[in-house]
Amino acid sequence: MAGFFATCLRFLIGFAMMFLGKKMSAQNKAHLAGFLRMGGRFMNDLSGMNTLVMYNAADRYAKKFADDSEYFRQATMNLLRTQLQVLFVINGFVYLTVFAGGFVTALQLAAGQLPAAGAFATWFALAMMMVNARQLGYFFHVVKSNGPALAGILATIAKSKTTPATVKITDNRPLKQLVLQDVAIGYEADAPLVSDINATLVPGKLYGLAGENGTGKSTLTQALLGQLTPLSGTIMADNTPVTALSNAQRAAVFGYVAANDYIFSGTIKENLLLGNQFGDQWQQHLDELGLMHFVTDLQDGYATEVGEGGRLLSPGQRQQLAFARMLLADKTVYLLDEMTSSIDAANAAIILAAIKRLSRQKIVLFISHDLSAMAEADVVWFIHDHQLISADHAQLYRDQPAYRHLVDNPEAMLKEGQPS
Repeated sequence: MAGFFATCLRFLIGFAMMFLGKKMSAQNKAHLAGFLRMGGRFMNDLSGMNTLVMYNAADRYAKKFADDSEYFRQATMNLLRTQLQVLFVINGFVYLTVFAGGFVTALQLAAGQLPAAGAFATWFALAMMMVNARQLGYFFHVVKSNGPALAGILATIAKSKTTPATVKITDNRPLKQLVLQDVAIGYEADAPLVSDINATLVPGKLYGLAGENGTGKSTLTQALLGQLTPLSGTIMADNTPVTALSNAQRAAVFGYVAANDYIFSGTIKENLLLGNQFGDQWQQHLDELGLMHFVTDLQDGYATEVGEGGRLLSPGQRQQLAFARMLLADKTVYLLDEMTSSIDAANAAIILAAIKRLSRQKIVLFISHDLSAMAEADVVWFIHDHQLISADHAQLYRDQPAYRHLVDNPEAMLKEGQPS
């Protein structure tokens, strides 16, 4: 009878755990989403602190960070509340079962149906079984709590597995074009950030990418790099889907430079030669592009120590160094993210002029919040209302009110949105 009673209670535990488990699963997802959103906002705001101060938007973004923090706090409390309910159910059933089992065993002992040693052994076995059941419940909780994170990790691993390219692309056979065919990008199939993209990138033209924060600029860049699979459509590197290229092939073809590219401790020359493909002609190549002229004003020239993260250089000099380092790696496609942001006008002009020269022979797409820089682009891709509009700067300014508003009101570029 004691065994039957314990079995019934274990079924009740399972039923209660299923009910609370579904509730906790949703709360785990909300908790993880809140944590990721708060962490992402913190890193984004910290990286763009100079921009926020420049546009006097720090207080507004601080309020949004506080709202995300409060959401995460509430999600944490809701999850803890459910976890306490789970513990109450598990411990309640465990102690009730042990008590009831002891009571039934005592009745059998009193009726002479069990010897004293047998009664104690039966009750002890029941108690240990229920304690182990509680431990099993704890492991169940650990697995359920980490389920969303594990699912995300496995999904990322699955995306990183690519099939070998049907056509090998090497430095000896540079790309002639990147073609986007009916492409939709984003993170949710039913809510793409940008859809129906049909466009082509070729050498000889400078392409600019513009749009408010959160419209999908960085997401599109990830898709072009092959780091993110489009929700639909295909991005072709000549005749090969970008996602079909191996990591080594993509690294040989694509060069990506962001506003915060890391500068290693050592000298300017050591950083520049990190991936140099020009042999002893590297200085001549930089001179042709008009880069790194500030080195002539330094006592040690290219042997100048830059310090950790390039802290001994000015922001503009660091950006020139990061850009020049990638140019010496001699890629076929260059994707340049906010290269002229948060630096002085003189260095920004130098970098922009070099980008213009580079685009004569390479495929170059640059992203910038400074829409005045888009006047240098031959073609501007403007993302608005989940669509990509392609035209030159003057035409967009004339025909697109949203673009004209951003040009005339630069602070509007900081409009809040989803991850870009």
